[in-house]
Amino acid sequence: MTSIIYGTKQSNAEIVSLDMAKQNSRIEYSDEDSLIQLLLDSATSEIENYLSSPVILREDSEIYFDNFQRFYEINMPFLITKVEWIDKDDVKTEITDYDVISNEIEIGVEKPKRFEKLLITADLGYDMADIPNDIKRAALLIFSNSETYRESVQVKFNQSAYNLLRNYKLKW
Repeated sequence: MTSIIYGTKQSNAEIVSLDMAKQNSRIEYSDEDSLIQLLLDSATSEIENYLSSPVILREDSEIYFDNFQRFYEINMPFLITKVEWIDKDDVKTEITDYDVISNEIEIGVEKPKRFEKLLITADLGYDMADIPNDIKRAALLIFSNSETYRESVQVKFNQSAYNLLRNYKLKW
């Protein structure tokens, strides 16, 4: 089993900026900027919930694996800061013998005798400059739908946005 504790989100990080969203929707006024920002933040949450992974960089996230194996696959952007194994008494021991190949981590040690869990501490998600255009476009689609249909209307599955996101969806 895998569990993740997401770390701290970069402050003021967003998938698309307020200016880009306003330009996309041809909004020229600024008296509703706080509402528009709320809709953008909601679009980010909807995307991250759908993907089951962060888009905006989360520093010091913790990924726990209950089984010990040679290779671990992480299907989201990541930068490892530490790899440790945890024994049955919750004592952590750092593993320095590992390699990262594409989206896999190769552990270069044998299974420890009192192994309970493997803990990978990493920064997960994209730096704002590296967010793929498909994800930005999906955020704009979700935002535009929310901005256009502000009243109580039947919730629609935003298939166009989800089609853009499909390749980024977390697969464990």
